[in-house]
Amino acid sequence: MTANKTREAIQPRHRAGWTKWLVFRALELRGWRMRGRFPKPFWRTLVVMHAPHPWQVSWAKWLYPVESIRVDQHCDEPVLMEAWSAGKCVVFQTDGSPTQLGQAQAWAKSCGARVTLCAWESKRQFFHVHAPFKPSKHEERDVHYMSRYFKYFLQNLSDYE
Repeated sequence: MTANKTREAIQPRHRAGWTKWLVFRALELRGWRMRGRFPKPFWRTLVVMHAPHPWQVSWAKWLYPVESIRVDQHCDEPVLMEAWSAGKCVVFQTDGSPTQLGQAQAWAKSCGARVTLCAWESKRQFFHVHAPFKPSKHEERDVHYMSRYFKYFLQNLSDYE
């Protein structure tokens, strides 16, 4: 039986602890609060994020305990695997469409990564982090689960004003 190379342990590229603390305090000064925790840094993680404003993605990347890269929907698997092999987290900003969520699920499934859902809620000034999950073999079930999570945040049209 051959070993599954996507399951081998990664060596995370940790950030300095003071950077996370500094960004967290800056968000608090701006009135933002955080709910949930980012996953353990030794997992391959695909962070699927709803962020109405561009600054929110950059700031969230600094809250994660390891270095992160941002990818767009035209990214391919070798780029993802290279980032995870280097011990980094991958951040994918979504508009909540089933196509994008399906693509995120397929990436995570094929690369052996966990999916962490995040969303910025401007109305109450919360940054929500959902517990990570392993994608199942049923793509439509995972996409439905993710779309249900993002439904509340996408209904708040005031986020885009």
